[in-house]
Amino acid sequence: MNALRTCAALVAVVCLLAACEKRAAESAYAGNGRALAKPDAAASAAGGQRQRAMLAYEHIVEIHLPADRIVPRLQAARAACDTGKFGECVVLNVGEQGGDFPSGTLTVRIEPRGVEPMIALAGEGAELGSRSTHAEDLAVVLRHNGIEVTLAKREKCCGMPKFELGDLESIDRSMRINVPELARWIDEGWDIVAPIPSCVLMFKQELPLLYPEDALVAKVRDAMFDPFEYLMLRHRAGRLRTDFKRELGKISYHVACHLRVQTPGLKTRDLLQLIPHTQVEPIERCSGHDGTYGVKSEYREISMKIGRPVMNRVQNSSADFYASDCPMAARQIESGLEPAGGRVPEPTHPLKLLRMAYGL
Repeated sequence: MNALRTCAALVAVVCLLAACEKRAAESAYAGNGRALAKPDAAASAAGGQRQRAMLAYEHIVEIHLPADRIVPRLQAARAACDTGKFGECVVLNVGEQGGDFPSGTLTVRIEPRGVEPMIALAGEGAELGSRSTHAEDLAVVLRHNGIEVTLAKREKCCGMPKFELGDLESIDRSMRINVPELARWIDEGWDIVAPIPSCVLMFKQELPLLYPEDALVAKVRDAMFDPFEYLMLRHRAGRLRTDFKRELGKISYHVACHLRVQTPGLKTRDLLQLIPHTQVEPIERCSGHDGTYGVKSEYREISMKIGRPVMNRVQNSSADFYASDCPMAARQIESGLEPAGGRVPEPTHPLKLLRMAYGL
């Protein structure tokens, strides 16, 4: 099986499949990139702004072709990105897998007009297995509120996993890529919104503590926001849309540890409770995932014991939805729930809940 996955709109993932068997693409529970937001842009903006709005969409394409053509096709698609053949483009990830079902994956960030040509290049003379499009909840909600959205063109992991392991050299390398890139966008008038609490915490608190004299680090700190913090600031200014189309009922809401330590208050709860006939019950306890701790097999049992009080509260809540701002915590909670109606209910990210309430 070969895959060249293409997420196209700004991100393109091309999956090249060598056999006729298909591999289903799994959409992420929540995005982990940093969205850049311009607060004063009109939702109906034209021209370049309309192009940027397309960045909220990810297209995943599976292409079937002979195994011996996978690597050359990956190389050709990557070269097209590196040379800007179809417009501005950055390679985010390249992967190859051998064995009985070889596959290749190419992930690029490309401007909207280059999406279809990139897919055409990757799929030339091959069979199209499947194609799906996923909208990013954060970008859809921000645009609905008249906020222009784009993505940073060059960034790495915020460094929080390495920080938890004490790997200061890796943190420094990431900081020297991320901070100048984000600072450049800030200078152009953009705010920075990251949907993962750990990422926001890294830029707002941990990096400023590690680099107290760095002016660019301070600049990024002051322009970095949790999405619900950002939207509630808009609400305070009377500019948040409250034309909700759907009631959400009862929500069992786990407050992520890395969100609580930022002390912005329970902005996620506050915003969701603006939705008519919606009740949010916050749970302010650790889920037990605890960053990299919860993914290590030797700590699994202890991790689940730590999270059991949260899991029990969710299990017994009779809620219509359960959610956490932290996708890792949400999956940890899910893993400790008992089946209801024959299956374990899945978490719904608060941003998705907000998008549902808007009817988007």
